[in-house]
Amino acid sequence: MEMNPVLTLHKEQLVLVTEVACDGKFFVQLDTDEAYGLPDLSAQIGQLAKTLPVVSAPAVAMRCYALSATHGQWFRGVIANLKTPSCLIFYVDYGNVETLPLTNLRHASDALFASMPYQAVSCKLDDFLPMDSDWGGTFKALQGLIMDKELTLVFHMQDPVLRSIIGLPCYRVTALDSVSRLSIARKLVDDGFGQYCLSHQSIEVGMSGTAIVSYCESPDRFWVQLTKDSGELDKLMESLNSPEWLAKQRPIPFSALFSGAACCVSYDEDGRFYRGEITKATASEVTVLYVDYGNSAVRAPSSILQLS
Repeated sequence: MEMNPVLTLHKEQLVLVTEVACDGKFFVQLDTDEAYGLPDLSAQIGQLAKTLPVVSAPAVAMRCYALSATHGQWFRGVIANLKTPSCLIFYVDYGNVETLPLTNLRHASDALFASMPYQAVSCKLDDFLPMDSDWGGTFKALQGLIMDKELTLVFHMQDPVLRSIIGLPCYRVTALDSVSRLSIARKLVDDGFGQYCLSHQSIEVGMSGTAIVSYCESPDRFWVQLTKDSGELDKLMESLNSPEWLAKQRPIPFSALFSGAACCVSYDEDGRFYRGEITKATASEVTVLYVDYGNSAVRAPSSILQLS
């Protein structure tokens, strides 16, 4: 059984947000027949649970059927943690967790439990960095924007580090309101909860192609640009340096100058503006990585422009 539905990368997909976690991750269900069939699955589990034994020897990662104390319905779950005499249950089709007594848990029958992939897909915004690294108030803002709502997502890649509470992959995504087409990241930035961040190329191991070396950092470390993207980069540079675009830009507020934030910054040798990522910031200077080339420079805080 596949743990999650098969995802199509780099293509818009309609989803429903079912849970928002306090660390900025959120869970979605794809717009599929399987997701729409979850109420029927819950009813089947409820009937089957009458014949199944109570879980008496719980273990982390054990699959089970769980009677939610909040909703009064049976769902597929995995034991995420032991809290004797209770267990922390992760609901694999919704992404939320709940602490339940053992009397609410039943041993899962393999056939029904494996009848469909887990429907909750873990996601994280790929283009947003919160002002408060622990998400604090930003979590509530994100929850208010997306909880129980339909979004249009573009799945970019699996995050190389982040995982759900039971170890399932987390996907980096771009999220749009499915009705207004407003970027969720843009709304959070406009409301003062953080800054844009830039994602890196998703390159598969074993991939081959031609590239241009853009910067040599050391004898054993250098940066390249894929030649297939050169046309898009040229168009981006034209846009960044157009008088119309530059006339609208303003310096980033000092409170938003933090590591990882996206920005726009000039380069001494040609005076042109480039995309950048802040790697270090103090009251007197900001170190910026030119993300499309690989080199870095130190700039005055007042010279760092916000990147829309």
